[in-house]
Amino acid sequence: MSQTAMVALLAWPVICLLFFAVLGPWRGVITSYIGSYLVLSGQVIVPMSGLPDYTKFTAANLGVLVGILIFDLRRFGMFRPRWYDSAALILCCVPAMSFLSNGLELWPMISALNSTIQAWILPYFVGRLYVGDPGADRDLALGLTLAGVLMTPAILLEKFGHLSISGIVYGIPLFNGYKHGFYRPVVMATNSLELALWSTLTGVVAFSVWVTRAVPRLIGVPFGFWAATAIGGAMICLETAALGFLMAGIFLISVTAGRPRFGSLPELLASAAVLVVIPKAGIKVAVMGLTGIGLVRYLSQHRARLLITAASLVAPVYLALRVTKLTTRSMLTSTIYAILGTERGWSYTFRIIMEDFMIRHVMNRPLLGWATYAEGRARAPEVKILDSLWIIHMGMHGIIGLASLYAMLTLPVLLTSVRRPVEHWSDPRQGATVGLAIAILMYTYDSMLNAYSMIPVPLMVGLVMGLPAAMGQARSWASQATADRELERVDRLAATGRVEDAEALCRRLIAVRSAGRSDYESLADACDRLADLLEAIDRPEEAEPSRRQALELRIAVASSASNDPGARATLAGCCERLARNLMARGRSSEAIELRGLALEQRAAVAAVFPEDQAALHLYADDLNDLAWLLCVGGDRVVRDPARAVVMAEQAVRIRPACKSYWNTLGAAYLRADDPGAALAALRHSLRIGPDETGFDEVLRALALASLGDAEGAREALARVDQLLEGGRGASASLLRLRAEAAEMLRSSVPAVVQ
Repeated sequence: MSQTAMVALLAWPVICLLFFAVLGPWRGVITSYIGSYLVLSGQVIVPMSGLPDYTKFTAANLGVLVGILIFDLRRFGMFRPRWYDSAALILCCVPAMSFLSNGLELWPMISALNSTIQAWILPYFVGRLYVGDPGADRDLALGLTLAGVLMTPAILLEKFGHLSISGIVYGIPLFNGYKHGFYRPVVMATNSLELALWSTLTGVVAFSVWVTRAVPRLIGVPFGFWAATAIGGAMICLETAALGFLMAGIFLISVTAGRPRFGSLPELLASAAVLVVIPKAGIKVAVMGLTGIGLVRYLSQHRARLLITAASLVAPVYLALRVTKLTTRSMLTSTIYAILGTERGWSYTFRIIMEDFMIRHVMNRPLLGWATYAEGRARAPEVKILDSLWIIHMGMHGIIGLASLYAMLTLPVLLTSVRRPVEHWSDPRQGATVGLAIAILMYTYDSMLNAYSMIPVPLMVGLVMGLPAAMGQARSWASQATADRELERVDRLAATGRVEDAEALCRRLIAVRSAGRSDYESLADACDRLADLLEAIDRPEEAEPSRRQALELRIAVASSASNDPGARATLAGCCERLARNLMARGRSSEAIELRGLALEQRAAVAAVFPEDQAALHLYADDLNDLAWLLCVGGDRVVRDPARAVVMAEQAVRIRPACKSYWNTLGAAYLRADDPGAALAALRHSLRIGPDETGFDEVLRALALASLGDAEGAREALARVDQLLEGGRGASASLLRLRAEAAEMLRSSVPAVVQ
């Protein structure tokens, strides 16, 4: 046994604590799990007297659990089980149930239970613990991408250097032969097939992050470079199945999240690939392939959710057909022979034959299986070799165990399509979750051919399974669609001039939804819509109660889902609407308070999605609006020039090309007794674009008057009068500033604006 590998295995929990201390709890979890998979040797097992063996799974889980206990203990108290956790619960219990039903001894049962918990349940549970952390999916996606990038040089070194990294590091050389004349790399995996699958999963995640522009740059380098490197590692492995899953994952992401970026290109490339294989596969297979591509195109454009649902159900439907023997062997193998040729076709046929033997054997104990492969129990006598995770698992745990495992693997993709409409997958905020879900789907597909336990996979499953809906879409799609249709009727009535009917319908909706009080969001939407109607017909005083009711509801929703960026963004918009209502009626102090609350929510959303330009621009807009209120729009009593300067400077740093931000900065400098800086900011505003509202010139007039340039101030004020044609149609703020400038010019000695 390698002493170096054993030391690394025993020291790993301590190393995990360093990750937690330096990176924080969630990133510590990611680094610990992914690092254990990439660095530790699976060939070394430390026997423990009276305890289950100590493996790389034990080291990783021990390090993570101790890290959470020390650095994030409160996390355990935040966990709330949900209905979808029942699949993991059944998977956890089924080994014990299987052993008991077979009347076997206690110690082997404990060992089997430990294996399932270590390989699946604990990582899943940890992933579920962190679903509420803003940006958790993004951090995990970036961790997987970097893992794929780091693996690529190792793959190159082994493939072209004919070296074994495991042999170099631990003195345990791993050799998997040659394929197509090339050395087959293994690195720290079980074999080259597992390594290729791992690289495929990281490549799929990286591609999704890149195609949605979720992370434009990483460490100052365009993210496309990192994605290409991760994908390149998978391609270099040259393993047929893994390459197929890589192409399938990329294609599925391209026709959903990548549609705005690629258009019809994915389907065209896929069609070209089908046409290329016609000489080998034949016309029948080509027609089937082109028909499938056409169906995918139609579904992706018109029934995108149905496409993802169908893709996620491929594995459970296939397994149901196999177990019930509703498909014949010839039906399964004929297409494979046509596409892959005789050699690969025979390999697949041999696999099918072995699985048929196993299915017949398991049907003797169909529900809970044979518990263990020891003493030849779970293996059918005729079986020579077993490759697939599903048939191995079914042999031990029967149909119940098989169903729980594939429910656990299938639900994350299904739930993602429900919570996050597929039509919106191109949103940068969805890119990481989409990549993780499709990677889980590709692992599920591979599990029908191979049997690899990868500890980061259940971590991904647990996280994606529990992720909340994005951007305020936490309601079920059915209830949300119904609520939207009702409000659309209100909009149609208002658009056709039937404002009274629209108001009456809106009030009825509010009464009905208030009686139920089960869906705060739909009730808040109705209140906001009524307020919009009342403000549109110049009844702002009557609109205020509806605005306040909507605000109370939005605060309640945001409080119950404190980590949902969507709830925060919706609350911010509600605060902004009420603030505008109050400001228009001269209640500036209340408006400023609401603007401050809106700014807090926008800042939180921008912190979760730092690369999302839309979220960042909304944050900058609120900075600018609040700065204006603090220096110009509000009463003198509530003015705070110093705070306004800080906010306005931050806004122009975020969007230096925005003209109105520079105008606000000029006003803030002016109120802070710095007319020179105000003039510089206003000149920058005029360089960006001409003054069409009069605010640049009126503020220049005030600044010039403060500096003693009365002639320049009068010229600026004259341009304001020309723009406004005597003040008709001017805003109250502009007229107030003009009067202030005129008053200064009437004074014999100009004074700095107070």
